[in-house]
Amino acid sequence: MHSADYAVARCLSVCLSVCPTDTHAGKLLDFLTSHSLQQNVKSPTHRHGHTLDLVITRDDQAVKVLPVDPPLLSDHSFVVVDCSRLASPDAPSSTSKRYVRNWRTLDVDAFVSDLQTSDLVVSPPDDVVAAFECYDTTLRTLLDKHAPLELKEVKCRSSARWFDSECHSAKRATRQLERKYRRQRTTETLTAWKHQFDIQRSLYEAKFVTFWTATVDACKHNPRKLWRTVHELLQPSKQLASE
Repeated sequence: MHSADYAVARCLSVCLSVCPTDTHAGKLLDFLTSHSLQQNVKSPTHRHGHTLDLVITRDDQAVKVLPVDPPLLSDHSFVVVDCSRLASPDAPSSTSKRYVRNWRTLDVDAFVSDLQTSDLVVSPPDDVVAAFECYDTTLRTLLDKHAPLELKEVKCRSSARWFDSECHSAKRATRQLERKYRRQRTTETLTAWKHQFDIQRSLYEAKFVTFWTATVDACKHNPRKLWRTVHELLQPSKQLASE
């Protein structure tokens, strides 16, 4: 994926094939229609040619399903959609505000044109310190002109307790290799992506097991504390969820 506006929808893995001749699939589609819902994935998502991974939304919601690639990392395809709105506007959410640049609006040609006529290129300072200051000032000024900072409201999603910086780094490396594969579509990039994905999955499993093993061991002589800890982990308080 190349944009933060793309979201991986919550795919419902239903054990039936959505096709006109399947009676169970027909009942499912009738059920969705009666509740003003729609199923947006129209192509097979399973190695055996069935549509098992569904993206179900309201029938008045604009949804664009990106091309579904053949199964790569498992026997299911990776379904990616561009949604105008996934959540209900009345649903509570945890948000924060931060300044971001809208890189999509950056006119590269105009940026390069202004850069070529700037002091940094036309008459760069001879002094090293002044040159660095000129570099920083020029680029910052041009960025503020062509991609100004905007205050955006960003949804905050809490991660699992066991998800640490090492997991974050592994996930970032996997995404980088995925983007590289989707750009180049070569066997080498696909192999590298699969290898990194296996490393990420093994790391996640190890972190999960280690965390829960330590949690249970710390409370093994106090069942009440154990269940209270598990309850807090699985059902965080509303106050914590809103921070």
